[in-house]
Amino acid sequence: MNGNDEVVVLDTNAVIDLLKSATSLAKLEQRFPHAVFCISVITFIEVLGFPKITPEYEAQILTFFTDVTIIGVTNEIVEIAIKIRRKKLLKLPDAVIAATAIYFNGTILTRDTNLLNFEYPGLRPSRIE
Repeated sequence: MNGNDEVVVLDTNAVIDLLKSATSLAKLEQRFPHAVFCISVITFIEVLGFPKITPEYEAQILTFFTDVTIIGVTNEIVEIAIKIRRKKLLKLPDAVIAATAIYFNGTILTRDTNLLNFEYPGLRPSRIE
């Protein structure tokens, strides 16, 4: 990611919506034309860890993940997630994903109303359509 790119972090529910619908990253690129689409490693685990996943769906997921940047959990992201959880008891995965977006000064794309309505410095949630 270079300094000119807009970072868009896809929440787990956004990834699931994209996989199940006709909406694609290409459509999101129209909405965010200069974006680098990312997911937290938490989303990677949540989506692939779904019970009873079929081999076909797993292949679709892995193909989708080749088009996004997967971001690990760094010490800086952990520190932000802790501060978020101290302010509002979000679920741990949501706090880490939000912290990832904040750390990269990015937008978090979600349909989670807790994240959409949560006010925190640097958090820029946007609804997936």
